[in-house]
Amino acid sequence: MSCGPRRGGKIELALTRCDPQGLVRDSDDWWAFIDWQAELNKQSSAQGVLIYCLQRAPLAGAAC
Repeated sequence: MSCGPRRGGKIELALTRCDPQGLVRDSDDWWAFIDWQAELNKQSSAQGVLIYCLQRAPLAGAAC
């Protein structure tokens, strides 16, 4: 059984949150839990998580 379609769908969903330059844009219609501090801007943290996931995706596909 392949785990690719589920994983790929999540990455595709995350990429919809990016602007044309590939930057994750903060929005009130979604959230990213990075820290308990409500006032903390989480845009750069979300960008880092997305980059990490994009780098790891090919490795995860090989393990499935």
